[in-house]
Amino acid sequence: MDAHGAWTNPRTGQTVHEPTKVMLIAMPDTPDSLAAVNRVRTAYQIQFHQQLVGMTAEPACASF
Repeated sequence: MDAHGAWTNPRTGQTVHEPTKVMLIAMPDTPDSLAAVNRVRTAYQIQFHQQLVGMTAEPACASF
């Protein structure tokens, strides 16, 4: 999903606003799943020259 992000540059103290992406993933809570998400985060960080790529994990109950 498209989103708008902001972060504080630690060198200048200035807040930087920029377009970003939010990815919502439903998956089992396993080490393999976490490793897969971290691979995506790392690839995004490298491709788009980001210092940080955040992640929030929450347990949920879902059915399909």
